Amino acid sequence: MTTYWTALVLTIFVDGHQMQSRLLFPSMKACGDASAVIYHDYVKTYFKNSIAQCEKSELISSKLTKLPRPKPRPVWLEK
Repeated sequence: MTTYWTALVLTIFVDGHQMQSRLLFPSMKACGDASAVIYHDYVKTYFKNSIAQCEKSELISSKLTKLPRPKPRPVWLEK
C-alpha cells in the first residue's frame, strides 16, 4: 500500500481572527493518531472554536526518507 505525507491542519479562531498551523506526518494513520492527542487533549481544551483535519499530499512518503530542513541564514544577512 502506498502512503503519502499528510498534514495535520489545526485551525483556531480567536477574536474574529483565523490562525492555522500545519504539522507533517508520514501517513494518514499517523496524522489521525496524532490528531487524537494534539487536538482533542490540548488544542480543544484551550480553544473551543477550533478544528483539526488531516490533508493528504501528493508526495509519496516512502520516496522521501528525511523531511527537508531549513538552510542556515547567510552570514551577510545577519546584522
